[in-house]
Amino acid sequence: MSVTVTSNVSMETAVVGTSEGTITEAEIYTLDLAFALCADGGDGGMALLVGGDAIALGENTLAAAGVTVVLTDGGSATEGYATAGFDAVAVSEGGGMAFASTVAFAEVSGDADRSFTMSHGTTWTLVADGTTATSSSTLSTTYALDVALSGCWAGGDAGAAYDPLPPPEAFDPLPLGGNDGCGGDPYASLDGNVAYFGVYAVAYGDNTALQVDALAFVLEDQLSNVTVVVAAAVY
Repeated sequence: MSVTVTSNVSMETAVVGTSEGTITEAEIYTLDLAFALCADGGDGGMALLVGGDAIALGENTLAAAGVTVVLTDGGSATEGYATAGFDAVAVSEGGGMAFASTVAFAEVSGDADRSFTMSHGTTWTLVADGTTATSSSTLSTTYALDVALSGCWAGGDAGAAYDPLPPPEAFDPLPLGGNDGCGGDPYASLDGNVAYFGVYAVAYGDNTALQVDALAFVLEDQLSNVTVVVAAAVY
């Protein structure tokens, strides 16, 4: 019989800057944690579902995504790790609209003796001298481990046959939030409409499945959008 214990911690803080002349700045940060312990992981396999979406509306916009998924079945143990980060930035002048929104998820299903999930997000907005700049960032990470406590295993390194390559270095498309220290536009380097993504996804084992769906879309002087969904499973 499987017994699962889950603990959730949520924290939200908001810092709103006072108006100084024509400058108004606001920032919101959220954090969610979840832990799970399963007394009987079973042998039904494991699956990871990871992804999200970033959209930015405005004259100058950026939408960027970075997703990493590594799922390994070594026989005596199955290990899964996934992280998804999405960034959106919008800058408009002359009182034009600027909107940025992101969502990210990283979920594990199937058998896992131990699992951990963390998600956090930041939203930042600056209005100064007729220019509106706003950004949104969301990151979701999950890790799961299932150890087979029964069966016949001859010993040795169960994962020796699977040597995954290290994931690429994380990228930071543009510094989000803050200012240049001179009272100018912190997004002065953002010109035009850009959308891009980076995905590293691998599944190692005798019976595996992997699917990657990604879309990057822009409209000149209007929006940037990127969506990525990755599903990985071992059976």
